Amino acid sequence: SLAAADVLMLLTVPVTLYRYFWQYYPWALSDAVCKLYFMARQLCCAAIVAFTTERYVAICHPMWAVTGLRPARMAYLLALIWLLALVSSAPLTVVYGQASACVLDYTSTRREKSV
Repeated sequence: SLAAADVLMLLTVPVTLYRYFWQYYPWALSDAVCKLYFMARQLCCAAIVAFTTERYVAICHPMWAVTGLRPARMAYLLALIWLLALVSSAPLTVVYGQASACVLDYTSTRREKSV
């Protein structure tokens, strides 16, 4: 599951490179790519934070981790983590609904011209 989160994050690298280095204005990719980009990054971050929390519990509270996190419960826990990460990333499709959110303009001299 952690590998799936890492691979999903790795799949956003081409859009990140495009966004920061190649051509950031005008945004040539579609609004759907912009939405999926931010949603995938949020989904990965939420999943990785949840896995980091699970590691903390396993290291700092090993007895509870052994008794509470049985293999039968792990499948349900992983499904819950991914579901919560997906639900928390879904609002980004509304917030970043315009391609202008994907445009970075570091050359502007006025605040209202930069995005």
